[in-house]
Amino acid sequence: MNFNHRCLQDLAWVIQSPPIISGHISGSYWLSKADCQAEYDACLGALLQLDQHPEPLLNALSHFKPYVIGKRFECFVRFWLEISPTFELLDCNVVLQGKKQTLGEVDFFIREIASNKIIHLEVSVKFYLGIDDLSQMHHWHGTNLQDRLDIKFNRLVNHQTQLAKKYPELMPYPVDESWCLFKGRMFYPQSQPQAPTFFADDCLQGEWLIAEDKSDQKHLLALDKQQWLSKISQYQGALQSAPTEIEHSCCMAEIEGAEEVGRYFFLPKGFWGRKP
Repeated sequence: MNFNHRCLQDLAWVIQSPPIISGHISGSYWLSKADCQAEYDACLGALLQLDQHPEPLLNALSHFKPYVIGKRFECFVRFWLEISPTFELLDCNVVLQGKKQTLGEVDFFIREIASNKIIHLEVSVKFYLGIDDLSQMHHWHGTNLQDRLDIKFNRLVNHQTQLAKKYPELMPYPVDESWCLFKGRMFYPQSQPQAPTFFADDCLQGEWLIAEDKSDQKHLLALDKQQWLSKISQYQGALQSAPTEIEHSCCMAEIEGAEEVGRYFFLPKGFWGRKP
């Protein structure tokens, strides 16, 4: 469904889009595509009402720099939990302080209304580029190349989702379960191989290309970071062809008619030679 306001498109994407990784991992539950679709269906009425009067969401987003995509994503998650008929938002961004150091920060405490369970929820959004043997997590990199899927995954598995188990005495609520919501998009080389088995079914995909390489993509729109989440819809305006010389990675959407049909990262020549 297309909403009238871009911020509603993004909020709907945060709720409905399929996760990168799902399942039961190290005692925590990573939400699935079916979970996300069910929650979107439950929230649709509230989303349609908000689309008529988006001022509360716009005001919430105004407190975050648009290019800090992780914080923007967390803002959308918080707003979703506030309108959800399924969950009650209890608290967020709770810092766990030990005697001499900070031990961690819990993203969200929520209550599942039907079961009355208290849930510790960790969230993350990532956009990774795969190279070489894509079956290895350490071959998936962020555009700064120091951010890698294996590093983020291990931190989520071994630290962030384990906080309630490690420090139950510091929890402000009696936590029944720990969940993780891990979303984003994975960008493959143009000769796209089969998806690695650790990705969830229907994980969102794109392609990366070196800007100087030939490309058949003719109608492209350069995207700011705040546009990386949901698909572009109802676009009107001048488009450009694939870039040939760039200094920094550039995320672009391929547009046909008025809607997005593909998502790409164009990379400068020598990009992969910068790997740390």
